[in-house]
Amino acid sequence: NLDRAREYLEKAIRLRPDEAYYYRHRDNALFADARVPTADAIASAEKTAERFPRDALAQYELARHYRDVGRIDDCERAIDRTLAIEPIANAIVWKARIALVVRGDFAETKALLDRVPPRMRALERVVISRWHYAISGTDHEEGVAALRSLTSTWIEDFSYVGPKALLMAVLLEVSGKRESARLHYEVALQEIRMRQSRAAADVGLRNAESWALIGLGRREEARAASQVVMESLVRPYAYDLFGNWWFSAIPRCLLLGDREAAGQLIREAVGSTRRRAAGAAALRNALKLDPRMAPFRADPEIAALLVEPE
Repeated sequence: NLDRAREYLEKAIRLRPDEAYYYRHRDNALFADARVPTADAIASAEKTAERFPRDALAQYELARHYRDVGRIDDCERAIDRTLAIEPIANAIVWKARIALVVRGDFAETKALLDRVPPRMRALERVVISRWHYAISGTDHEEGVAALRSLTSTWIEDFSYVGPKALLMAVLLEVSGKRESARLHYEVALQEIRMRQSRAAADVGLRNAESWALIGLGRREEARAASQVVMESLVRPYAYDLFGNWWFSAIPRCLLLGDREAAGQLIREAVGSTRRRAAGAAALRNALKLDPRMAPFRADPEIAALLVEPE
């Protein structure tokens, strides 16, 4: 009930005009309300950050809102203001992800991730970010160490929901440890199937299932699971700049041999207005960094996508 939430938050602001907490959540309510123009919600978050220049969370919330509307440069500046006040782990992680997926800068990404306070390095979002860094480059042991620091076998984060074993399997596979990877793919599939017994129609589980089956070489079963996921995609397809490329639709279609579907998704993603410039750059970067995509880079359509625009 967004109207009621905003009513209470505005009342709280009147009662406690120096408490940033209420302003931040009022702004979140604005962003959650489809009736409120995005420009108005952004303007409100900007005013909150201006009113509380020494409140780290006010700066971080503004950065998060900039991120969600594709204003990546503004997002980074707001993150820098956040970190000048306090080393908030999520702020460090998002700056590291921008460094990796937009600029492809491994040294900057690693330096940022190393700034995360030690007590927070086992948090799921930090672990996932360390895994992204590791699998996109050559420092695979960093990813293995990050995953081993997690005690849970199932992860639920912003960009990944699924078994830890699936992340380990893909990392081992790109490291050339095929048999070890297979063992982890089997564990991942067992965990996925156990959860499907309670939620058979869960598309996210179908997506994870398709990747475990691909890893095990069970391509026909993987195609069947993939079809369910494909039918659930919002079209035209918009590649999410901060989504998990490694378990997304384009690489899955390419690895399953459906080049026509992959080509269509690429055309839609490049032409999408959602985070358009940064998203297209991140898509090009992902295709370059993913070693699984090496056989497809000579494809004329994909090669054309990889060319930087003038």
